[in-house]
Amino acid sequence: MVEFVMSPDLYYTNNDGRVDQIGEWAGWFDTAGEAIGSSIENNRFVLGLALPVRPFAALFLALGIIKGRESSTNVQSPDNSEYFEYLENLPTSTNVTFLMKDKEKLRQRVGNLSGIFADSSGRKAIKVRYADDRKKKLQLTRCFYTYNCHDISILSQDSIIDISNYRKKGQSVIKSQDFLSAFVPDVNVSILALTSRFDCLLVSTKKRLSFELDFNFSLKKTKSKTFLQGTLKDIIRPRNNTLYSGSYRSLICPVNMKKPPEPDGIQPWCIIFDSADGYLKWHQLFENSHQIVILDRAEKRFKEAAAHINQRYYNRADSLPAFIRGFLPTLTGIETICFNEN
Repeated sequence: MVEFVMSPDLYYTNNDGRVDQIGEWAGWFDTAGEAIGSSIENNRFVLGLALPVRPFAALFLALGIIKGRESSTNVQSPDNSEYFEYLENLPTSTNVTFLMKDKEKLRQRVGNLSGIFADSSGRKAIKVRYADDRKKKLQLTRCFYTYNCHDISILSQDSIIDISNYRKKGQSVIKSQDFLSAFVPDVNVSILALTSRFDCLLVSTKKRLSFELDFNFSLKKTKSKTFLQGTLKDIIRPRNNTLYSGSYRSLICPVNMKKPPEPDGIQPWCIIFDSADGYLKWHQLFENSHQIVILDRAEKRFKEAAAHINQRYYNRADSLPAFIRGFLPTLTGIETICFNEN
């Protein structure tokens, strides 16, 4: 049996000021999402969820999917030794971006390659030269070894990055690095901060989802009484938030949008329809993406949307989605339907 346990050290503050642990509700959606995101699906699947209430369901499901996709897709990325050798052979003065921690934030700055440094033991590092924050004419050097060489990215000639801005303090790409690293230790923060991938399109009530994305969680430090503060936004990384436009994982569209979402011709890996209205109105636009439909039994068009999903179920393929073999037992009050489409 698969365990669905959210980190026991993740807390939130109630309206009355009490601090409570995140319960199994969030843990179920997070673990279910990770099982979905880490699976390799040969056919398009549809997953329907009927819930008694919906707060944070879509958010934690998207969180899990992105975590799963990070682990399943980054396995194929070049290893550190190969990438280090690639950087080592680039011409000196090649423009690059690199990650640099600034208190709680992780910033992306611009510099240029400045040769190779080798210590007394022969261990080599890539040198990156960049401008000092306070003294414009002062050049500083930062070294990147094999273990953190993926913190460097080559800056292409057609890059949209404003170099003049980056040469000052850089742009924040992770707002709460310590929280993020502790909460999702298996996710490579450098890859998350420097690359883009369209994992999820969330069609939801914008006001509610914005509140949930900005919601402050507390993570209890190991063997300590102190807490790390942070939000899930650094992991969900919606492209329509300017902070994540250059390294996104999702896109958020409101249910009541007047025209279809236009994700620049890129198909999302999956769609999360967080309402009956959004599903009934837009589901036909994404016939090449996996679809997850979250329905609240109290919403007006619940029966209509449920009937539509049931009709699709009758035309299902013979095979089942790969993730279903080890899928979680549902919590009380949650009903699921899952199938592949022809």
